[in-house]
Amino acid sequence: MNASITPKLRASGLSHGFDGRAVLRDLDLSVRGGEFVSIIGPSGSGKSTLLSILTGGLRADAGALEVDGRPVERPDADAFAFMPQRDVLLPWKRIVDNAAFGLQLRGVPRAEARRRVASLLAEFGLSGTERLYPRQLSGGMRQRVALLRTVVQERGLVFLDEPFGALDAITRLELQQWMARMWDRHRWTVVLVTHDIREALLLSDRVLVLAGRPAGIATQLQVPRDSRIRDRDFLLEPDVVRLEKQLLDALAAHTAAVTEEE
Repeated sequence: MNASITPKLRASGLSHGFDGRAVLRDLDLSVRGGEFVSIIGPSGSGKSTLLSILTGGLRADAGALEVDGRPVERPDADAFAFMPQRDVLLPWKRIVDNAAFGLQLRGVPRAEARRRVASLLAEFGLSGTERLYPRQLSGGMRQRVALLRTVVQERGLVFLDEPFGALDAITRLELQQWMARMWDRHRWTVVLVTHDIREALLLSDRVLVLAGRPAGIATQLQVPRDSRIRDRDFLLEPDVVRLEKQLLDALAAHTAAVTEEE
């Protein structure tokens, strides 16, 4: 792992609420350069609120954010790329122009944006799709286009919001394994928000459990990353199974605590 000394992203003491109800309180988060970190938690635990703060959609009520060691009120859109749950491809644009759209929004000329996209199509398994429209692709292929559109912008930080959640189980696993290979090749700095514990284990260096009411980081687990191939057999290895149980136990403890409060 090529980890930088200064964290790529640091959040300290984040707190936020809506209509007098606290959602996050005193949350601390640090992500090293080249690290893949997943954040999991039950529905209503504050994952979306946290992601909105980290991507500049919300301003926290309290706390501090740093990107590359520099304090920021909100992360600059030029510092990160964001892939939402849905692919949000533009139906009237061909695949090459959909993938180049983020670059063009940044002012990159169309021809140059297309050139950058074309150089990555094969690596993303999209050769031959350049002139097709989104409706002509499967859900899994559309997500590959969306990810290409995200990372071709070459931002220092990538946020992923349940990018494979809408896919069927087989396609989801295929793309998770593909994503693991792609990350291993490029070592982007990634923050993934997901409900899927196995997805988090398959992809991550660390998995954080967001829990409590209001929420904070309740559990933090390191996932063994060595020469083993990240595939479904990886998820069956004893140490990974133990980690899955720890994460399930942490989520169950949160659910039980919330039920008692109610």
